[in-house]
Amino acid sequence: MRLPRLTAKTAPIWLPVAFLIRDFLAWQYVFSYEPGITEKAVRIHHFLLVPGVFYGVNWSTPVNLLFGLLLGLAIRLAASKGFPYSFAILVLAWNFVIAGFFGFLAETSPAARSLFRIGMLPGRLLSHGLYATKMVLNDSLLFTLMILGNLGTALLLTVGVCRLRDRFRTA
Repeated sequence: MRLPRLTAKTAPIWLPVAFLIRDFLAWQYVFSYEPGITEKAVRIHHFLLVPGVFYGVNWSTPVNLLFGLLLGLAIRLAASKGFPYSFAILVLAWNFVIAGFFGFLAETSPAARSLFRIGMLPGRLLSHGLYATKMVLNDSLLFTLMILGNLGTALLLTVGVCRLRDRFRTA
């Protein structure tokens, strides 16, 4: 019996399964500290559950599964159209890593706060603008819009670079 190849075509299947396995291992990690779970173990557990933990620990696994499915469908669609999606995936991963480190170090490190402020641009400007106009006041929704703003910017930059590349190739 051959195992299926992990390709962009099968990403809607293997990506949610990978998120589920990662969530299961994160829960095993935190429960290995029973009966005295330390604050450090809880913080590492929350970092391992990113991005779903931003909506609460109880919702982390369903959110991660949905996120994996949507990301897998987007990767499959981008690959079928020949769209270079690697820069957008890197931006998305960068956002989650920055947000996870900010969750660890925000209280103790001003450097972490400045890294978050700089690392989450331009989506942070979008979130601050929406919060200032009182259009969106929910922190989880603002965070989601921040990440979507960064992802959208990465996609627009990729489209711009592809169009410039195509224009110079035909010239």
